[in-house]
Amino acid sequence: MNTFNLDHLPKYKELIKQQPFVINSNFIPVHIKNVISQKEINNIINEMDSMPIEKIRVQDWGGQACFDSIILSEDIKLKITNLINKNLNEEFVLRHYSIVRYSNKYGYKAKLFPHYDTRPDEMFVFDLQLKTNEDWGIIVEGKQFNLNDNEALIFSGTQQMHWREKKDLPDSAEINMIFFWFSHKNVRPTTQAHHDIMKERESVLMHETLINSDVVINDYKK
Repeated sequence: MNTFNLDHLPKYKELIKQQPFVINSNFIPVHIKNVISQKEINNIINEMDSMPIEKIRVQDWGGQACFDSIILSEDIKLKITNLINKNLNEEFVLRHYSIVRYSNKYGYKAKLFPHYDTRPDEMFVFDLQLKTNEDWGIIVEGKQFNLNDNEALIFSGTQQMHWREKKDLPDSAEINMIFFWFSHKNVRPTTQAHHDIMKERESVLMHETLINSDVVINDYKK
């Protein structure tokens, strides 16, 4: 269910009108169901749960735990690549993926402020939700998407502002995701002018949504 839209952000809407058009900023995100098998999801979650805490990299600005040492199978990577190529009708190249868990249990409040992906090339992101016990909407250019487990959202990470709805998640909440970043086969470098535009959009949105990049410590006790 979409409970948020760009009409809630009049200052951001006005800024967009004043700035040059950003290619793919008006891309309509693609919602995909039944992405991988339940067995594949269970295997990944089991690896995450069994990983020693010292091997988990925590991003304090968002309560985001990163499981960098988990290696996905070639079958999963090929499946995701085929899905994005099919749905966008173009050939893309997988450049990077990140397996993460949003949770207050790592010592910081889980949140995701308005941002764009600061990459040297134009990239689309394939956001796959593995497993969650808390509904937490993804917002892309003002439109909210709520995923179920084993569903994904494709959007232009470098060209579209995106964030998570402002919500005080309970300590029991865990949102497990994989982010896959794809570049065009014929790479399209981003420019400094593009980054300047997007940084200004970030600033306006953080003020207007009241979601910023400040670290919020969470005194979690088991």
